[in-house]
Amino acid sequence: MSRTVDQVEQLLRGYIKAFNARDVDALMSIYAADATLEDPVGTSLVRGRAAIRAFYEQFATQSSFLQLTGDFRFAGDAVAFSFFCYLGSNDDPMIIQITDSFRFDEQGSVIEMRAFWGDANIHRLADQELAQTRLPLAGRVILVNGDDLQAAACARALAARGAVVVIAGEVEAITSIACSIRDAGGRAFQLAGMLLDEQPLELPNKAKAMAGRLDGCVNVLPRTRKDAARLTSLRAREQLRAFHDQGMHGAIINVVDAHWHEAMPESLREGARRVARINCIVPDSSSDSASLANVAAWLVSPAAAPVNDQVFRLSEVGHTG
Repeated sequence: MSRTVDQVEQLLRGYIKAFNARDVDALMSIYAADATLEDPVGTSLVRGRAAIRAFYEQFATQSSFLQLTGDFRFAGDAVAFSFFCYLGSNDDPMIIQITDSFRFDEQGSVIEMRAFWGDANIHRLADQELAQTRLPLAGRVILVNGDDLQAAACARALAARGAVVVIAGEVEAITSIACSIRDAGGRAFQLAGMLLDEQPLELPNKAKAMAGRLDGCVNVLPRTRKDAARLTSLRAREQLRAFHDQGMHGAIINVVDAHWHEAMPESLREGARRVARINCIVPDSSSDSASLANVAAWLVSPAAAPVNDQVFRLSEVGHTG
């Protein structure tokens, strides 16, 4: 194989991005003219570029995307890598856990592709077995409202756990965050310029329209803003109303200062129907972004259902998640 390890890793990440973008030309650029494809293993071989192109073109109108889930495994002229495929309707999606192997020829092109998966690897989104994997948020859509370092850390932590992330904020900042998630094999949408827009329901409903569903929201507005407490409360109320009006259920996580009472769970409830779990995270001066991100990613997951309405101070919970 003429490619270095770094070049193969770059090729594989590009493969995932090209599939998600439905860029068939980019997908075909990695294959040798006489390559074979077997997906899944045990089915008929697909031979040659024309047939392989037809294989990928069948996904053009399908609601599916891939996300890497582990390290690359090298052996001689071959490499294996695992990912999940999010597949199906937005109301009843499935997650398929897949391991692909690529074998390269002397020119560095893929001469053989094999995909390992079967019925035991297909899960409905709510399956408990899936929740116990390293992807507890697989296929779930989380809106991250904010574009600072803490919001970026939360978005990346959510994506690393399998979430589809919709990032709202200033265009340059969220573009950088979204690109870093996609480069790592994740899935991210951008809602540029929406951070301070106060039109009721627009932000969560636009997130749902972009990604097809909405399962949770993480609000990380800059705490240096004088009106940050009001905006956090406004966002959470907007999200609660959207969950209720759209018949959705999920989680709302606010990153707050201890004195932001209007953004705390007890103030947001005010007799509202429990269509969403509400939790708050209170960082302190010594809290790092990684700790905040880990706690937020855990709180937005199904595993945190028993801690509804609780407030978590990072100085007390450490690196939960």
